[in-house]
Amino acid sequence: MLGVGFGEAVLAPAFARDERVRVVGFCAHSLDRARTAATRFGVAHAWDDWRAALDSNEVDAVAIAVPPVLQPEIAREALRRGKHVFCEKPIAVDRHDADDLALAATKAAVAHAVDFEFCELASFRRAYELAHSDAWLHFALTWRVETRANRLGAHPWKTATVRGGGALLGFGPHAVHAVEWLFGRISRLSARIEPREAEADTCVDAWLELENGVRGTLSIATDALQGSGLRLEAYGANRSMVLENQTTDHLRNFVLTTRHREDAAPTIVVDERPAPGSAAPQGDGRIEPVASLAKRFVDAALGGQAVRPNLEDGARNTSVLDAMRTAHATRAWQEIR
Repeated sequence: MLGVGFGEAVLAPAFARDERVRVVGFCAHSLDRARTAATRFGVAHAWDDWRAALDSNEVDAVAIAVPPVLQPEIAREALRRGKHVFCEKPIAVDRHDADDLALAATKAAVAHAVDFEFCELASFRRAYELAHSDAWLHFALTWRVETRANRLGAHPWKTATVRGGGALLGFGPHAVHAVEWLFGRISRLSARIEPREAEADTCVDAWLELENGVRGTLSIATDALQGSGLRLEAYGANRSMVLENQTTDHLRNFVLTTRHREDAAPTIVVDERPAPGSAAPQGDGRIEPVASLAKRFVDAALGGQAVRPNLEDGARNTSVLDAMRTAHATRAWQEIR
């Protein structure tokens, strides 16, 4: 585990659920932090240099949970050494590093995956089935939250665009991946990005045209006091679909509803909220979906089919985010190849 924040809280317990996996150590920027994580998790090794972790003969694969600006160098070297690589999103701050990383993964012929965990949820998977069984005219994705980083100034890199923070690079990767996974590849876009603070953007608005003719909007705010959460609406000629989570627990409590033209009220298709009267779920809600993706990664590492989403998908994702920055800077629509 290269990184002990998300790495210790989510990645390590997610991978440890797979009996084929043995977590052998943690790496952090300080040896004390790495040792503390290793002790809490009951593993032997702790490093303060990721190169030393890669040197270990006990390490066959790495899960990387560091600021995006640091991830490409680490992942490239791991790939060069033949290690299987599980990356966080975005895989890089700009598309050049992302493209280079995807190419390195192709050459390395090892398993590689990117942690787009929302699409592991039952609500998203059912939405995928609906999205691919009907024709849609347009969609709107809105994501309104107030992040802890914005509220308290915690995790300074998350409010520094150059290190991979901000609304575009923090929430944009999940939003863009969900749009393309559900509805199709983006062919053209325009965007406006609002840097309310000196170092990072907090609001992103984008207008999207897909290769299949579907059009949509994407709007993200990470400084929204008592924000409404994540809501995805899709509209066809005779049916609409809404997927939303109004809580601050980003990976739980989604409700998927559909409605036909003649329906008096929406039909609940998937409801991931706790049943009335039941206790709220315990633990980190991110572990379960990450474990699902981690299992496919392990399958691939042991000779199974390639994982999706992988570093090629991550590079595609970063190219779309890059185009949004360019669209904002030039005030012109950008074509996506």
